[in-house]
Amino acid sequence: METYLITGGAGFVGGHLAEYLLEKGHAVHCVGSLATGSLDSFGHLLSRPRFRFVEGRPDDREVLEDAGRGCCGIFHVAANPVAESEMNRPVTSAVLRFAAEHSMPVLVAS
Repeated sequence: METYLITGGAGFVGGHLAEYLLEKGHAVHCVGSLATGSLDSFGHLLSRPRFRFVEGRPDDREVLEDAGRGCCGIFHVAANPVAESEMNRPVTSAVLRFAAEHSMPVLVAS
């Protein structure tokens, strides 16, 4: 069983991706903000033993370290569609630095 980190786990895409990975037998750690996301996207997954949600922003190093512990890869789907792309740059940079430091592949989809 592999463990994957999903940034944007409180969003629509992140919640569905988490559900898919769990159904495939993987463990999932999600990091997301309830200020921009919703329990509606992933709340039904909270009772699953291989699912973990860490509330916070993925550009917060401590949040990334906590959520990313034990993960083998990252699905970076965190984005704020209302914000300009310049505002998402620090988040993506933080995720890419973390992935490089831990030799993890990352899929950037946002």
